[in-house]
Amino acid sequence: MYMCRCTTPHLHNTHTTTILLILPQVVAAEVQRIYTTIITNFAAEVRRVAAAFNTARDDPPLGKNAAPVSGVMMWVRGLRVRLTGRFGWGGREGGGCTCVGG
Repeated sequence: MYMCRCTTPHLHNTHTTTILLILPQVVAAEVQRIYTTIITNFAAEVRRVAAAFNTARDDPPLGKNAAPVSGVMMWVRGLRVRLTGRFGWGGREGGGCTCVGG
């Protein structure tokens, strides 16, 4: 914590009041910067997943012994988990949101 070294209590109270008035603005600016970074990173990941899906939609990359239908389902699930798992959403298996339509 910042300790003021003023000699008079009046100046000490002024410095404390100034710090308390400025601190919320500093914290808000830092939180805004962090949220902007998170949203930017998430938007970039959504674009990458969408591009991967659109590129391989008709011929998805499957394992050598994967069944055709269940292999495609696992591939799509992996794309979904890339989004929900990386950002901590979706429960124990990265199962997506539980809201209506999710």
